[in-house]
Amino acid sequence: MDLVDNIKKLHSQITDTEDFYGRIAEHFNMSKPSVRSGWFSRFEFPEKYRVKENVIEFMQNYIRVQNAKKSVIK
Repeated sequence: MDLVDNIKKLHSQITDTEDFYGRIAEHFNMSKPSVRSGWFSRFEFPEKYRVKENVIEFMQNYIRVQNAKKSVIK
């Protein structure tokens, strides 16, 4: 699986995308609309600075926290 496919798979596991877009935009010092429309509507990411790898790591951590919150609520 290539990096973009991995990002797409992780993205499908996120339940609150608006919260996610806000948090990842803040993490990468970007605007929320840029992240939403640039990265996650076209799934196009800059090649430099290992952005894809860093996005995957951020997403994995976000999903881990998201799932932990779900299990506490149950």
